[in-house]
Amino acid sequence: KRIDLHKMFELINGKIIASRTVSQDSDLQQTNNGSKQLTDKLSDAFVDNLLSRNPSNLTVGLNLASFLMDSGWYVEATKVLFALEDCFKESLSPGTRNDISSKLLHALSEYRQFDMAEQVMKKLSVFSGIQAGNSPAELCEISNYFYWRSLCPDAHSYGMKAIKSVS
Repeated sequence: KRIDLHKMFELINGKIIASRTVSQDSDLQQTNNGSKQLTDKLSDAFVDNLLSRNPSNLTVGLNLASFLMDSGWYVEATKVLFALEDCFKESLSPGTRNDISSKLLHALSEYRQFDMAEQVMKKLSVFSGIQAGNSPAELCEISNYFYWRSLCPDAHSYGMKAIKSVS
């Protein structure tokens, strides 16, 4: 079902883009006039909805961010995750905070935003202590971060920790 959802999403997004690209000049003009892709509209609508501070928005936001990352829409996913973190900063459990941070680390590493990813790494280590208490998923994202930074020994080390911590 998720694959079908991604296919529909890309089909709709493709039609929006195709309808805007009649010519290069009109495409640039429409982009400058505020036309947005479906991904931008979706993430903006979610961020606007966060003002209600409905607790179910947390789960919806995490699912939306995962969906966007699956499609490679990392900028929009980080927008959603940063908004979640900001909106619920007072009420997040340590586990949820780590989940948001590990998803942020993934999105920022994949999009090669290493300066921002390093800040998330610092938060992740403060919340859970990088050496102990990390879930296999968090260790995997830390390994992924080091891999994309071309720090292969660290990537291998955290990858092995992730594998060994799977029960």
